[in-house]
Amino acid sequence: MRLDAYLSSALNDSRKYVRNYIKQKRVTLSGRVALSAAEKTDGKEVFLDGKKLESRGKIYLLMNKPRGYVSTTENIPESVMSLVPSEFRVKGLAPAGRLDKDSEGLLILTDDGNFAHEIISPSRHMEKVYFVVGAKSFSESDVEAFAKGLTLKDGFKCLPSRLEISRNKNEAFVTLFEGKYHQVRRMAAAVGNHVERLVRLRVGPYLLDGIKEGEVKRFFPGDVKQIKKYDEKEI
Repeated sequence: MRLDAYLSSALNDSRKYVRNYIKQKRVTLSGRVALSAAEKTDGKEVFLDGKKLESRGKIYLLMNKPRGYVSTTENIPESVMSLVPSEFRVKGLAPAGRLDKDSEGLLILTDDGNFAHEIISPSRHMEKVYFVVGAKSFSESDVEAFAKGLTLKDGFKCLPSRLEISRNKNEAFVTLFEGKYHQVRRMAAAVGNHVERLVRLRVGPYLLDGIKEGEVKRFFPGDVKQIKKYDEKEI
């Protein structure tokens, strides 16, 4: 890693700003004064003003977003950022994708732009699973319509998706391979239903997995090895 990138991570500041420390000869690398921001380091022997620095690394968070909160970084009371513990509120942290204000469940937040792109890029067709409560019962014809690919009111043609009706016919699990604005709600409307509750359970291999409403859990992408089956009993 470049020295300025390491300093930026450890000090939670911009590369441009931390380069001043190098110019001021306040940074030592492996026992000598660092000469350039482009020098390479593994972080083992980096000191600023005699104090050893530890890189915090990138932040990856799973949040169980409650209804009524907005997926924004704006400084407003109802922002999801107000639910993030102070130790994780680092520069650049933002939701990777969105849940609308009336929806609940899994929201991923990170300061890793490349990882966020992998989550939200349309070309990835990241699988997303939702628990849906409709105003009326879902039917087998709805299952077939979802599987074929619905056409929404505005003419948008959805990719084929899965609708799995629960024991209570008003409840179902929806699996999408794309993520358009209010898509689940609009798909339900296209088959003559109305969504009364919407909970996202999974994004790719990342699960809500027992996180309590309003809570945040740190994770590391490399630790996620397989997709577990969602469990409707946990909803």
